[in-house]
Amino acid sequence: MKVFYSANKGVRDSVFTAIGHEFTDEMVRGFPVMRATVSFNGRGYEAMLGWVQIVSHVHREVEKDFVIDLAPSMERNDFPYCEVGYKPTMFDAPCNRPRTNMIWRAYTFLLPFIPRPEKREVRRFYPLAGFTWGYVLSERGKTVKLLDPAETRPSDWRRVFPKCLRKFPRWYSRAKQDSKNG
Repeated sequence: MKVFYSANKGVRDSVFTAIGHEFTDEMVRGFPVMRATVSFNGRGYEAMLGWVQIVSHVHREVEKDFVIDLAPSMERNDFPYCEVGYKPTMFDAPCNRPRTNMIWRAYTFLLPFIPRPEKREVRRFYPLAGFTWGYVLSERGKTVKLLDPAETRPSDWRRVFPKCLRKFPRWYSRAKQDSKNG
């Protein structure tokens, strides 16, 4: 896995123009642009992988508001992954409105994706790799400081994984056992 990470220079840098015209350079400038790629020797279905991203907000030194980061179409279809495919690339370029003082932290995990459609579950749901990244908003949201990507620890997965269990219980029928192994 390789993570490419930089400060957003404007809507063209992050291609916000593809998802809406309401975004301006001023709104997105300084926020992170992140892309993670996968290098894996597996072939065929072994290389079918998915990214799960859980975002937290830290206000007054308390981490809370864990949210599974999904496109609306994924959530409507009861689908917990933000990206899936054959050695998939993960991309994100967040920007918060309104801007308030906080720490925005993403826990981004790469997992096997071998669905059993009849049961809508994934076998052996555990992270193969993961990293955290994000930003700090200060001065009433006027200043953006990037948080450099860092490799996740097993304790990160154990802490944020229950959020997936509550939101997508049908996908995680074997997850409790697998999370002990991850």
